[in-house]
Amino acid sequence: MRDISRPSGLSRLFAAALGLWLLAAAAPALADPPLRVGRVSALFGPVSYHPANDGTWAPAMVNYPVTAGDAFWTEPNARAEFGFGEAVARLDHASELEILALDVHQLRLQLPQGTLSLRLRRLDPGTAYQVATPRGTAILTAPGAYDIVAGSADAPTLVSVLHGTATFDAAGAQLDLRAGEAVRIAGGAHPSYEIIEAAPSAFDDWSLARDRAEQASAALHYVSPAMPGYDDLDHYGTWQPATAYGTVWYPNAVPADWAPYRYGRWVFVAPWGWTWVDDAPWG
Repeated sequence: MRDISRPSGLSRLFAAALGLWLLAAAAPALADPPLRVGRVSALFGPVSYHPANDGTWAPAMVNYPVTAGDAFWTEPNARAEFGFGEAVARLDHASELEILALDVHQLRLQLPQGTLSLRLRRLDPGTAYQVATPRGTAILTAPGAYDIVAGSADAPTLVSVLHGTATFDAAGAQLDLRAGEAVRIAGGAHPSYEIIEAAPSAFDDWSLARDRAEQASAALHYVSPAMPGYDDLDHYGTWQPATAYGTVWYPNAVPADWAPYRYGRWVFVAPWGWTWVDDAPWG
């Protein structure tokens, strides 16, 4: 009978050494993963997404990590919200959003169609926030609230500065916008530009209401606003003092058999690898 016993200690040592050598040999080809990642923070209706290098659309999940190369689509009457630390992006119905770049130095988005609301809480020196549209790029130059409509061949592109300042950069033109101003861009190869008064839409009102709720969050007394999901803690739990730890957050309701890493799933998210996506909104 063939011997199928476990390998000897020497064999295991050789296998381990070989594995380490292969990892070391491959290390120079591996790029460091970004130190910043976004999060699908809320979904209102059916929303689809596909990751980088995969054009297959699938249902989006709350808490799913968001990184460069990801794309999202909201169905009619659906909306989505994404957290990027100091920035919050909200996508209106029938809209498409692509993440062009995301790291500690930049957030560059592309809006091929539909409407995007972007709230920027802080703008650190050397950090860039940009939204590309079919007719040019909106560059945010101060913390504030911004509304961007991509437009179409028949409808104009509209960039509104509700609060803050921005620059719209297109071929042959660069327009600076102050709070309360908007630029309407129409046409094709030789577009026209018109500075008008910014008029908040129903989508803007909904987005600003969510901003106000986040700003009133009790969680800001205990955690950094850069922590993804801090605003969900107030909705799904309470803060209570604990003798040994100080103030501790407790969820309002969990299953009797709840335990970490029990309700959710593991997904492979490049370039970080296997990542836990919790089913709980606060997860």
